[in-house]
Amino acid sequence: MLIRLEKESLIYRFPDLKGDFRYSICSGSEETTPNNHFQCTVCDTVYKLEREPIEVSIPDDYLVHTVQVLTAGICPECKIFKEN
Repeated sequence: MLIRLEKESLIYRFPDLKGDFRYSICSGSEETTPNNHFQCTVCDTVYKLEREPIEVSIPDDYLVHTVQVLTAGICPECKIFKEN
């Protein structure tokens, strides 16, 4: 089922910190805008960040299909528990 949805460009997959694949719903701009995800190292939750796109510089002679960015750290919810 997931493979079919991915082939139909309804979802895309990306690796998390452990090397497992996670899935996210396509917004239509995945091929032109880098997908920026944040994975919490405490609760293991992965968030799709909808902020400003990250600039990625690729030499002109490369044909890029997609760019994935995974940032790791502590999410706001876990940060509150760590501070108390």
